[in-house]
Amino acid sequence: MLKRVVALMGLVLLTGCETLNDMGADLGLSGGSAGSQAAAAPPAAEAPPPAPDPGPVAAATPSTPAVPSTPGLTARITAPLELAAGSTSVALEATITNDTGSATTVTAATPCDVHRWRILDSAGQEIARQPEQMCAQVVESLPLEAGETRGEPFTIDVPAGALAAGQTYRIDYRFWGVPAEAAIGVR
Repeated sequence: MLKRVVALMGLVLLTGCETLNDMGADLGLSGGSAGSQAAAAPPAAEAPPPAPDPGPVAAATPSTPAVPSTPGLTARITAPLELAAGSTSVALEATITNDTGSATTVTAATPCDVHRWRILDSAGQEIARQPEQMCAQVVESLPLEAGETRGEPFTIDVPAGALAAGQTYRIDYRFWGVPAEAAIGVR
């Protein structure tokens, strides 16, 4: 019988394990209760290292999608070409298009994960990112028919002083997990 531990929305569901000692043995943990007959399992293999940050990508113009990470889905953001020096917000429009040829549903682990962003300077250094926040642990989903495009406005709150006059920045954006980017200048 295949025994596994499945993590879903912050809850751990145990399947196929009769006792907590069985689960511990499956995970390569030793120990257990005083009367346990289970032999110590070999140590679990080390987890692979985290994926490296993809780093900077080629500059884009507003409304230009990055290479989609989800085949058949395209995200775009439309941002102003220029902002005034001292701006503390960027108003944009985010859209997602289903180019798969059939209906699909996109999901986000939480409502806070529908929009994810960071701002990079011309050297590719991150100067601002979406702050972590308390969020309902509810999976969000959006059904999309074949060829359908859905969009919504979104405002990025930029820390005061983060954007310098005379500089160009890149917004690295994820809408429903699909990447897009736009370049903005500050005058």
